Amino acid sequence: MLAGTISGSSMYSSRFAPGNALDGDWNTHFATKSVNYPLLQVEFDKLTVVTKVDVRTRSDCCIDRFHTVTVSVGNDGPMVTGQLSTNPVCGHYVGPASVQGEVSLQ
Repeated sequence: MLAGTISGSSMYSSRFAPGNALDGDWNTHFATKSVNYPLLQVEFDKLTVVTKVDVRTRSDCCIDRFHTVTVSVGNDGPMVTGQLSTNPVCGHYVGPASVQGEVSLQ
């Protein structure tokens, strides 16, 4: 498992904490409150090459909520809510998702 600092623009509840996004357990997930620009930020503890990001949609409900996702990768520091990162875009997903499953952004 990768080590680093994980933060989100908000957290729906402690059950859906940002750390769930990188814990390797497909039975947990990260969820924000309803905000205009939800984000999840990962700062790795060491230099890490990112070639793709796999995201699994929820299996219990709300699949259509997964949409308009942009993944940026780089060293330009933290994103500010509501502003795009200056880091290069690694992948973009328009959605919304229509079935439960995995989405790869690369």
